[in-house]
Amino acid sequence: KQEHKAQAIFNHTEDYVMFPDEATTSLCAWNSRNASRKQLLSLGHNGPVRLIVHSPTAPAFLTCSDDFRARFWYRRMPTH
Repeated sequence: KQEHKAQAIFNHTEDYVMFPDEATTSLCAWNSRNASRKQLLSLGHNGPVRLIVHSPTAPAFLTCSDDFRARFWYRRMPTH
């Protein structure tokens, strides 16, 4: 069995630790302040996610997978 290990990263505010779940190709996120787990986010890849990189200044990140795709994710902030 081949093992895949992707590193965990902080988001741009360091409020969350994020890493891909290789079994489900979803994104796992943990609150770094109180260790609570957030809801899984499906990344839409068809293979293990090899790399996740978060923007240092914005709520955005990039994922790359064995399915030969890179996906860009951006969280829009709510407007009031």
